[in-house]
Order: sequence, then structure tokens, then C-alpha cells
Amino acid sequence: MGEAVDALSDKELVDLVSEKALSVPGIEIVGNWLPHPFWLFVLLSLIVVSLSYYLGNEGVAVKYMAAKAGEAPKEVTVAVENLLSFKYMRGFMADFVKTYVNFAPLGLIVVMTLGIGLVEQSGMISALMRKTILGAPSYLVTAVLAVVGINANLASDAGIIFTPAIGGAVFKALGRNPWIGVIAGFAAASGGFTANFFIAGTDALLAGITESAAKGMNVAGPTHPLINWYFMAVATIVVMVVTTFVTEKFTVKMLGDTAHDKDSDELLKHKVTPEENRGLRWAAVIGVLCIGVLLYLTIPEGSFFRADNGDIVPRSPFLSSIVGILFFLFFFVGIAYGFGAGTIKKMDDVP
Repeated sequence: MGEAVDALSDKELVDLVSEKALSVPGIEIVGNWLPHPFWLFVLLSLIVVSLSYYLGNEGVAVKYMAAKAGEAPKEVTVAVENLLSFKYMRGFMADFVKTYVNFAPLGLIVVMTLGIGLVEQSGMISALMRKTILGAPSYLVTAVLAVVGINANLASDAGIIFTPAIGGAVFKALGRNPWIGVIAGFAAASGGFTANFFIAGTDALLAGITESAAKGMNVAGPTHPLINWYFMAVATIVVMVVTTFVTEKFTVKMLGDTAHDKDSDELLKHKVTPEENRGLRWAAVIGVLCIGVLLYLTIPEGSFFRADNGDIVPRSPFLSSIVGILFFLFFFVGIAYGFGAGTIKKMDDVP
């Protein structure tokens, strides 16, 4: 099988992989049925409005237990409202812009996107990912590629593009089938999207949606981008293990992984330059300093980020300020990398 695959051209190999992937009954058919996300949103909106019309006219209501801070839970009854009534349609049209501006997750997402966007646009994320993969020992390259691919969502959708490219280059340099690296990188970046060891834009988005839902249910409690981090960090390890196992046990057998010439020329395209290395060092120094300042302002009794009663969790200025803390951390680290790597030479160059 390995020799047969080696004889195939790149196009023929892509066709082979596609044919194998689509051989599972129904995958291609169901995939082709899915409309564009825009139309999915429109369709779901129409379904909600239609259900509100029917259920509202039928007098449907639901009961649930509502809880507020300092009060005992109590039963609340909510009737379904007809969204097509004059009252709600007039409000919808009159408050069209206000609804968007007052959307709870919007401010949180914008602030986090600005911070993460600065780090990404300065080139730091790309350099860090490349340095991690290219510096990995050969026996760990698949696992490291998986980890980097999963965490590549820090760079948003760009991670799905550069991770397979680097994976193919590294595998080719090691004398392995480069298509295995491409597939493993793509699988990790796509299948592990939103899982991360770090705080990403998706965490801000989910926290904003959680905040909106909690307010709608009158549930009091702090919401911030860290509330989902524990799950996502563990999910990163799980997806890494699964990706590595499937790659080595199944993908390798299907595509073959022997008798490939080593070619390290492709790695030169992805090599981390001395300027990028300097930028990463500067960013690391600033990052450590920022964390040190944060610990100084949080750990000691009576410090700035502690609550009046000395608590840090569940409620404190630290948790309430987590979005601002993350923004400034990303800001200073991104600026440090930019000046160190030369991608930012003057203030006007800040992306």
C-alpha cells in the first residue's frame, strides 16, 4: 500500500483521501444538504418566530425555579409571547440598532478580539507555533503537531491554514509521508477548534453568551472568559491523544509511511528567523513581568484585586477584571514581540 501511494501524484493522493473519507455512507449527502451559515441563522429565526406565533396563540406557558443572590429560589411562570404581534414587531423595528449595541457579549468580544488580534497580527502566534513544531524531537512530532494545531485557534481560522502546511513540511523533512502531516495538522486544527491551553476569542464569545443566558434566567453569578477554560484545557489533551493515535494507527496504514526521501528544504519556508526569536524572547520577558505584577496585586492580603473580605473566588475585583487583565496582557506581550521582531517599528505600525 505504501509503495502504491508513493507512486501517486499530489492530485491523485488528494482524490484517494477524499474517496476514503467520503466512503462512509451519508457523509457527503448530509454535508451537501447543509446551507450557508447565514441561511441557517435565517431559518432558525423563522422557526422561532413561527413557534412563538403558534404557541403564543395556544396559551403555552412554562414554569421554572428562579434564584437571586440573597433570596430563596421561587417558582416563576412565563407565557410564550407571539413575536409576530404588533407590539413585538414595532419594538423590533424601532430598537433594531439598539438590540445589536446592547447585546451583552458584544463588548466582551470586541475587547478580547482587540487584544488577541494584536498578538496575532504582530506575528507572534505564527512564530510561536512554528518554533514549537520545528523544535520537537522526531518521535514526538505527531503529538506536538496535534497540540499546536489544536491551540492554533488563537490565530482564528488562520491556524487551519498554516498548521497543515507546517505539518507536511516537517514530515517531509523527516522522510515521512508529507500527506500524513497535512492530514494530522488539519484534523487537529479543525477537530480541536475552541479547545486550547490559552484563552482565545472563542472563550470570550462563549462567556458573553453565557452572561446573556444567565441574565435572561435571573441567575446571578460571575461570568468571564475563564469559566470554560478548565474543560477546554483538558479537552486539548484528549484531542491530542486521539489525533496522535488515529494518525499513527490508521492514517499511516492507509497512506503508507515508508521509503520517502528526506527533504528539509521545505522547512526553510517556515523557519523562525533571528528577528522572530528575539521577538519571542522579548514577549516572554514582558509576559513574566506582567504575571509577576498580577500576582503582586492579587496574592497578598489586602491587595488590589482581592475583595474587601479578602476573597479571590467566587467574587472579587480579580474575577470582575479578568477581561481587562487579559486584554492588557495580550497588549503588552504583542507590543513587545512586535518591537523585538521588527514587525512594529513605530507606533503607527500597531495593527
